[in-house]
Amino acid sequence: MTIEKVWQQLKQITTLELTTICRKIPPSFEKRVGKAKVIIQSQGDEEITFFEKGTWEGVQSRNRTAFTNVYCWQIDREKGVLSLSSLRLGVERPLLLFTLTPLEAHFYKSLGPHECNEDTYAATLQHDDHFIALDWHVTGPKKNEAIRLVYS
Repeated sequence: MTIEKVWQQLKQITTLELTTICRKIPPSFEKRVGKAKVIIQSQGDEEITFFEKGTWEGVQSRNRTAFTNVYCWQIDREKGVLSLSSLRLGVERPLLLFTLTPLEAHFYKSLGPHECNEDTYAATLQHDDHFIALDWHVTGPKKNEAIRLVYS
């Protein structure tokens, strides 16, 4: 699947399932699973803005927490890469999380770890005709997290 097909698939996303795991010892939070609706707030030729709203739940405690995220996907067709930025500080101040480059037909990997304050972000993306799975790894002095987002 080409980057253009992935881009077209991103424009069709409506749901999200997620799993978060803390790899710190001892863990600072329990494993969580969640679901969200994804609303495409804006689409352009080179940008797609996702608004995610849902809940996650502790696997053992069953404590539920509501969450919202706003992300901006960008495509650079010339370089053949996809980038993801957080818009938590507003659309005028995007925070680049990572840039993904294709390694195989259905597999993308971040070009290198991205540093944001004390934290480092890296990611992989796998996809087929039915879903896009985005695996994040966030590490830092206070973090060691694995996050799996499955968009469909």
